[in-house]
Amino acid sequence: MDLGEGCTGVDSGTEAVVSSARQLAIERGAEWFPGIDPARLSVMVSGRRERPRCLLVKLRVHDGRNEAAIVLKARRTGSSREGRSVAQVRPTLLPAQPLPQADMARREFVGLDLIRAGFADSDATRFGIARPLAELRQYSAFLMDYIDQPTMRNRLMARSRLLPGRRPPDQRAAWTNAGAWLRIYHRLRPAEPAQPRNADAAAVAGLFDQYADFLARHTRGTDFTKLAQTASQLMIAAMPAKLPLVLGHGDFVVRNLFESPTGQISVIDPMPRWLVPPYEDLARFVVGMRLLGLQVFSRGLTFGQRQLDAYESAFLAGYFGSDEVPREQLRAYQLLMLLDKWSATVRPVPPAGPRRLVDTGRRRLADGYFRTEARRLLDGTVGSE
Repeated sequence: MDLGEGCTGVDSGTEAVVSSARQLAIERGAEWFPGIDPARLSVMVSGRRERPRCLLVKLRVHDGRNEAAIVLKARRTGSSREGRSVAQVRPTLLPAQPLPQADMARREFVGLDLIRAGFADSDATRFGIARPLAELRQYSAFLMDYIDQPTMRNRLMARSRLLPGRRPPDQRAAWTNAGAWLRIYHRLRPAEPAQPRNADAAAVAGLFDQYADFLARHTRGTDFTKLAQTASQLMIAAMPAKLPLVLGHGDFVVRNLFESPTGQISVIDPMPRWLVPPYEDLARFVVGMRLLGLQVFSRGLTFGQRQLDAYESAFLAGYFGSDEVPREQLRAYQLLMLLDKWSATVRPVPPAGPRRLVDTGRRRLADGYFRTEARRLLDGTVGSE
């Protein structure tokens, strides 16, 4: 969890939430970390990062001899990439109206506590836990444990074929553990009611046409109508009319998973708001792993297909164990996630000039790789080396 980079700016609201978090850590730090002497306890800011929709601050709690680290996460309204896309009306799997930031922060805190309780008796060599420590509801914020490990995304990028020198060895255990973690999470019972979403196979299949219509208006060189028809037919053929539902994580992607040198996995950013088909989290993770930015813009040079296939296979083996992997269902949902991510790349066309040339070049690279991935999913299998 790297918070060492600078932020875009500091305002009075930022300083107020950081000050309140520091004071709370001073009052309760010895309770959270019994090895720290409360009489000598001190708290200092040791890292800060501003993101479009949240502030992340690392706080160091110490007594001169012992120390620990915690993270303040404060949600805020801001301009995100999604907000800058051509269409605020682009198709999505989610309802158009998001929750207020205060509700998002509260639900994320509840989700972290659900993970803490649900994984308390799990194998600690495979699954780590980031404890939720305290809420600061007036700031739509909370405190949690700091995870002193790199994300799975960073571990993956370190194995890029484009990096010079010796690359670290593959850690298949981490991918298997990620799948096993998600299987356990999907079986948890939410502390608060979660609403069913996308439970009807025909309705989900209808999303393919919506994505196709949107992308056809903004992207050239692809027969989206044919793609949508084939994918929709696959969805209807592979799925029961009423889809099985589990507690969705909401953002189960490699940047939200942390990987230790031994393959232990810790997961953050839960949003236990919806009951969804399990294929949604599974497909989001796999498609997100395959569509990392450098892989897309290098047209597949960053990672080899055999390498990515091996990670996907290990992940699915961790989730399904001895059960048969439902490859056609997963293929249908991966196509759906691919179109969702493709539509999210659509941006307003810049004015004529160098920026427009660069943007056009990037779009052509991205569209080309998205087409390659669409063909792979339409023609191939899922999760096999």
